[in-house]
Formats: sequence, structure tokens, C-alpha cells
Amino acid sequence: MFSIFSKPIIASCEEIQDSCILNIQLKSNKCGFINISRERVTFQFSCGWRKFGKGTSKIETVSFKYMNNKLIIFKISNNQEILALECNKSIYDKAFDFLKVKQKERKDPEFRSKSGQFFGR
Repeated sequence: MFSIFSKPIIASCEEIQDSCILNIQLKSNKCGFINISRERVTFQFSCGWRKFGKGTSKIETVSFKYMNNKLIIFKISNNQEILALECNKSIYDKAFDFLKVKQKERKDPEFRSKSGQFFGR
């Protein structure tokens, strides 16, 4: 089968300090990532001529859903799909839980950092 018909997948998930990184692979080769941090969801991948993308959104403006074995990132305001990649349910669950915790931290002043409180963030 040609690589034109291969699709990138989310192959793994790792939490590093205050971020959750989802690794994107194409044919067992890492070709990108989705990074969920305290403030943003950022993605970047390059998996061939027709499969590439990059973007970033504020964490409070996006959500995730799991449908047809895919993690779907969408804008909350208009339900517009930003990105959809195949992944297994356990990776989705970890990413979704991490996203919800970070969104709660952004809203709840109790979880804000001391510097964030000082500068009014």
C-alpha cells in the first residue's frame, strides 16, 4: 500500500510537568504532536505532501470529543472541527481529563500561580 493512503494517528500520550503531549505518527515514524498546556492547545504535524497542519487555540475555547475511533478537537463557540485524528480510547481519556483539569485551573483563582494573581491573569 502506498503512503498516500496512510493516515496519521495519535500513537502515544505523555504528561511532562504542566503539559500533556500527544505524539502523532505515520507508519511508525513520529511526524508531529498535540501539546495541551495550561494556556493553549497547540498542534503541528507534517506527514507527507498532503497531510500537514499547525495551529494553536486558547485552552478555554476548545474541547475534545471521541467519535469513530478519532480524537476530534473543536471550537466550543461554533462546534467547528479543528482537527480529527485516529487514536485509541485510553489516549483520548487521558487527554480529555488533562484538558478539563487545565480549563478548571484557568477559571478557578485558587489554582492560579502567584505571578498570575500578581499580574491579574
